[in-house]
Amino acid sequence: KPNYTFGIVARSDITEIVSETGKISASGITPILSPANGVVTNIYVENGNEVTVGDTLFTIRSTATEQEKSQAYAAYLAAKTSLDVAQSNALKLQATMFGQWKTFKDLAESDTYEEADGKPKDGMRGLAEFHISQKEWLAAEKDYQNQQTAISQAQAAVNSTYLLYQATQNATVKATAAGRISNLSVILDGTVTATATKPLALIVGNSKTE
Repeated sequence: KPNYTFGIVARSDITEIVSETGKISASGITPILSPANGVVTNIYVENGNEVTVGDTLFTIRSTATEQEKSQAYAAYLAAKTSLDVAQSNALKLQATMFGQWKTFKDLAESDTYEEADGKPKDGMRGLAEFHISQKEWLAAEKDYQNQQTAISQAQAAVNSTYLLYQATQNATVKATAAGRISNLSVILDGTVTATATKPLALIVGNSKTE
């Protein structure tokens, strides 16, 4: 027979220890990137300084030539024009889509294709006239949907060319979050480049680590 252990039922604490490996990270870390290619002319903070949103961190003098500035601005204007054209075309395609839908709706609700009680005449709806009108509406709808993709692409081009244009201008870099300056990697008269992968400093928030 099995052996049993008997005891008195009582309330007590159960402690379970789980051992894991992981990484402690501080939430609320904001990277500070350079918006321009140039030379650092002023530095207003040091590691450990507390900053608030809008505080000036450093200034950058662009090293771009006038020709580079003009070319970057021209590219931005061209991208913006393409976006305007794409949005205008979308309005035209939307109007066409609504027109085709109205034509198809009126046809489908006519006495030829619909009973007096609103039920469809399935036999008549097999005619070519009905299918042609329906497909013209669906094709117009598809053209309008495709134009939304063209607008998204044009908007991305505007954003990209604007950042390239900004990279040719003098810049004042300001804090975009409140916290403590850390990993400051700029020096006076040092060169910086506009990149999304190499921050010039970090602003560490005052939230708890996790």
